[in-house]
Amino acid sequence: MRILSLIGLFVALFVPAYAQTELPQIDVATDSLKRYRVTIRLLSGKKREGLLWAVTDSTLLYIANTRAERLAYRSGVQPVPDTVRATAIKRIALRRRGYFAYVAGPGVGVATLLFLLTWYNPTPTFGALFGKLIIGGVVAPLLAVGSIAQGLLPPVRKPIWGSKKRFRQAAARLDRYSIRHQIQRASLRTATQH
Repeated sequence: MRILSLIGLFVALFVPAYAQTELPQIDVATDSLKRYRVTIRLLSGKKREGLLWAVTDSTLLYIANTRAERLAYRSGVQPVPDTVRATAIKRIALRRRGYFAYVAGPGVGVATLLFLLTWYNPTPTFGALFGKLIIGGVVAPLLAVGSIAQGLLPPVRKPIWGSKKRFRQAAARLDRYSIRHQIQRASLRTATQH
């Protein structure tokens, strides 16, 4: 009787934990997946970076941001993700690869165009000169600085502070950006098309 209760306890404790971290097989083209860089600040003060692989209710899985891991991921080899427990996380920041150029590029381009257009054709009147100073000297630089600042800030920032409750609340949103979620969605799409 004691052995049966120990087996039941083992199954109750360890099988759900294994099911949460089960890794999906990569059966879709990895080029079609959007890769999000995750920066994890730990309560110990350390920083970990990589590609967001999966989010469970108590852990965050990521692929280390090394050249070997990236090459293995691109070739379709099943990577071995690193795990961080929710109670060790201080803050999570998520950014899509190429986000800075996507956000800051158009703003800096428009600011440069404004600056060049205001100073290209000189006019002798005082009113036109004052307008050029305002647009070319104030508006264009503010637009450039603002778009660069927006590009530097990650679009998704979640403070966790070691709280399981905060992590569970953030997990639903973070999981949408994970590679595992994208693979599952792509697999469902291909299954319904056949």
